[in-house]
Amino acid sequence: IKKILLVDDDVGLAAALTTAARIYLAKNELPQAESFAQAALKISEGIARDPTQSADVGEAALALAALQQAKGDQVAARANADRAVTALTNGLGDKHATTREATALQAALH
Repeated sequence: IKKILLVDDDVGLAAALTTAARIYLAKNELPQAESFAQAALKISEGIARDPTQSADVGEAALALAALQQAKGDQVAARANADRAVTALTNGLGDKHATTREATALQAALH
């Protein structure tokens, strides 16, 4: 039971970090946004059964891709946008708003 509770805590922490990354990106505070986005992705990957099927991984990768685009790192942004689209499409479906957001970013980067 303790392991299940820890995973639940990690899911909540990853979601909070992804949200913090988006907020700091919107405030153009890129170093903080990057730190939060990378931490969210690391946690999400660590608890996902299959990262290519995880909406949590996809959302964290999307936040990181948006940050990398803002920093001008198109290569890294493209790779994380591609990863986000795959994970979000598999986890949420191609019609979900977050998947469409990732798909739009991906298109802008290719």
